[in-house]
Amino acid sequence: MLYDLAQRIAALEMLAHLSMVLAGLAIVVVALLGGGLGVIAGKKQGSALDNGISLVGYIGISVPEFFWG
Repeated sequence: MLYDLAQRIAALEMLAHLSMVLAGLAIVVVALLGGGLGVIAGKKQGSALDNGISLVGYIGISVPEFFWG
């Protein structure tokens, strides 16, 4: 029984580590993508590209969190 508990704890520690790595990668990807698209939209203000990037951003913010899961 003690061995089973040790295995469960090890599995939970590994899962927590992988979750933190995944969250960190997601933050980096979103920051780079959002920053790049923001610069593009800022340089081409009023263009169709700017409006498209803004529309995608508004839709992304408006959709509930559970939908993306």
